[in-house]
Amino acid sequence: MTEGRPELGSIHPVGSYSEEEALRIAASIESGSEHPVGRAIVGAARKRGLELEAIGGFRAEPAVGVEAEIAGQPYAVGGEGLLRKRGLNVPLVDDADRNIVWLLDSERIIAGFSVRDRIRVQTPEAVERLKRIGVELEVLSGDSQAETSRVASRLGIGEAIGGLSPDEKV
Repeated sequence: MTEGRPELGSIHPVGSYSEEEALRIAASIESGSEHPVGRAIVGAARKRGLELEAIGGFRAEPAVGVEAEIAGQPYAVGGEGLLRKRGLNVPLVDDADRNIVWLLDSERIIAGFSVRDRIRVQTPEAVERLKRIGVELEVLSGDSQAETSRVASRLGIGEAIGGLSPDEKV
């Protein structure tokens, strides 16, 4: 449905972190990831000329996020699943219709990063063809519910379920 090449939008640092510092940390952690969102964050850091830190102990958990250490300090990057796992509330941000990826240290949220992927050019026509032959469509996605609903709405699909793990989309 989408291109599979998300782009980084705005950065929402929390506390004393600057956008560049938060992006450098998140990109360093995501440098071990193969996920398209991770690649978007790393690409944005490289475009800004930020130097990435060496990481250790990299771990990825589907539908949750990634974790690693920089100089012995643990960090994690992920979506709402990561916040729920850590017992944290999802903060409200201005980009609520986008996927928000969160950067955490061992105790708190450091920053949020808005990420959005574009709908493929051929998707609207494919959706219309499927509807004409009577196929009932649903959008099942690992993206946030807000982003999944946005994509479904743009395509005229009524049912949308976001925040799913790869196994839940089967």
